Formats: sequence, C-alpha cells, structure tokens
Amino acid sequence: KEGILDGHNTIDNVASYYDEWTDAYKEGFGTIFQACQGIDDWTFMKYLGKTMNLDNGMKLLDAGCGIGGPAVYLAQLYGVDIEGVTISEVQAREGGKLVEKTKQDFKPESKVNIRQGDYHLLTEYYEDNTFDVVYFLESLCHSDNPEKVISEVARVIKPKGILYVKDLYKGPGKPGEPSFVDYAINAVNQGFCLQARPVGELLDIFARHGFRLEFVRSPQLEQSFDKGNLFTAKHLYKLLMNQDGPWMDEGVIFLNWLESRLVKWY
Repeated sequence: KEGILDGHNTIDNVASYYDEWTDAYKEGFGTIFQACQGIDDWTFMKYLGKTMNLDNGMKLLDAGCGIGGPAVYLAQLYGVDIEGVTISEVQAREGGKLVEKTKQDFKPESKVNIRQGDYHLLTEYYEDNTFDVVYFLESLCHSDNPEKVISEVARVIKPKGILYVKDLYKGPGKPGEPSFVDYAINAVNQGFCLQARPVGELLDIFARHGFRLEFVRSPQLEQSFDKGNLFTAKHLYKLLMNQDGPWMDEGVIFLNWLESRLVKWY
C-alpha cells in the first residue's frame, strides 16, 4: 500500500501503518504479530513466560502490544496483571475486544488492559517502579528514538526488574559490498515501517540506562517463520528465507532475530 510511508518510522507513520494494516496482520498472523514464532502459539508463549521468569502476582508491561495476543495467552498461563500499550487506535480497539472474548479463560488473579499510547511516554501513564517485567516483542524496532523509550522503561520498571526484548537486528555487511545488505535492510525498514539496527547499538542503550545484560542469543526454541514468509510474499515482496534461521541471500544474513534479557541494576 502506498501513501503512508515516507521512509522514516516516525510515531505518526507507525500509528497510521498499523491502523491500516491490522486487519491484514490478523489474517496472516492470528493474534501474535511476530515474524519469529514457535511451532505453535502455546509452545511459544510458554517459552516466553519461562524466559522472562514470569510468576504469579507479577505486574507486566507489554510495550508495543499489538492487539494483545501475547498478553491474553500469558494471562491464561500465569496469575499476572498486564498493561499493554499500542500506538494504534485500531489495535487498541481490537485488543479490547480480544480481552473481553478471552478473559473467562484467564487465571483468577489475571488482568489485561490494552490502551492506546506512546511507549516513548510511559511516565505519562505509569508511576515509577511499577512493573516487575517490561517486554518488547518485535516492537522496539518500530521506535525512531529507542534511547527515549529505554529511558522511560528505566523509570517505570522496578529495581531488579526484568527487561526482555525479542527483536530483529541488522545483519553484518558483506565484505567489500556493504551496500548489498543495506539495500535489503532499507527495503525491510520501509516495507514494515521500522528501523532494524545492529544489536550492539541497542545493548549500549540498555547499559546507559542501568540495565545489566544476562544474555543475548537466538531464541532457544524450534523457530517458525512460516507466517511471516506468507505475509511478506502476499502483501509486500519476497526475500529468500532459510527456514532454519534468519533472512538470507547466498549466505549473507540480512536480519537476525535475537532475544535479550536484562536486569535493572542501578
């Protein structure tokens, strides 16, 4: 679709993108809008819960929550209180419907609230030291100012709280042909209204805001990119895909999907 993107993932562009594209995402992905998933939704969500060290009684922030798919799954697995924030008015409305549809299956202690809001402005919505866990599931990449986002997270998360980020990152350049990877990355950035960055750039930001890295790695589960491939082929363009890993062409990695877990240390 044309007329939305100007090559920059501004807040307004991301909001417009998801207002227009949410129905297509629902058709292609169901309720979990992520390219790198598990072999089935429940396996994937159980893995995420374990990896984030979730436990009953925790308060969670799903930053860039989409229509709340992961949040409602986690509310069925754990007795947790989840706040979801999405910049899209359409997603917030659809998320409210999803919560109403599924809340009878939540654990008795669970609550999920989806709001329209900007995760660059978390302190306008939440008090300092509110959340035990803050997580981004392929959503931080949409920010045009991740430094601002993480500075806000650093305030609303509790001391020793967990920050979990699963995202896509720019792959290494091909020696002698750096523009080869840049061309593919620019196409992804424009097509999906995001900005894939080198992982080191984000790790530096986390550290500057008091987070201690516990790990950064490829998600440790059987990964599936099938929904993302089909969505991309149908709606945008087709890149070659190694089904066992990241997007590639002749052995050159365009994108890496990585997960990071960090602790708010100071």
